[in-house]
Amino acid sequence: MVFSKETTFTKRLKLILKLYDISASQLQEYCNVIYSLSPFYKGAMSYWINGTREPKNEEIRRIADFFAVSNFWLKGSEDYFDRYVYDVNFSSLEECFFENNPELTAKIVSEDYLKPDVRKSYPAEARANIIFLLNMYNCEKQLIALGKPPK
Repeated sequence: MVFSKETTFTKRLKLILKLYDISASQLQEYCNVIYSLSPFYKGAMSYWINGTREPKNEEIRRIADFFAVSNFWLKGSEDYFDRYVYDVNFSSLEECFFENNPELTAKIVSEDYLKPDVRKSYPAEARANIIFLLNMYNCEKQLIALGKPPK
C-alpha cells in the first residue's frame, strides 16, 4: 500500500525515535540483529518514516517490542500516549530476554530485578526503559561480535 501523507504510525515512529535518540537506520540495524532470520528489507525504515509505505503488522510488533510499547499505540489504535506502556506484556519480554541472554542479564540487571514480584513493583515506564536498554545493549554487543561497530 502506498501513502501520500504522514500516517499516525509514521508520526509515532518519529516521536519514539526522537524520545530514545536513535536514528531510523540504527533501529533498522538493531531490529535486523534481533530478527536475523527475517530481517527488514533494505530501506524499509526510510519508506516508513517518509510515509511512502506502511509496515506489516508483524513489523510493527517487532518495533513495538524493541521499544516496549504497545503495537496498538504505535499503529494509532490507542490514542493516549500516557497509557502506551500498559498494554505491553512486560513479563514475557523480560523473561524472553533473561532466558536467551543469561550472562548479559547477570551483568546488567540486579538480582532483585530478576524476581517477578520485585519487577512488578516498578512503574511501567521504568520497565519499558529497562527493556529498551537491554535490547540496545544486546544489539550493540552482537554487532561488535560481527565486526560491525554500532553507528
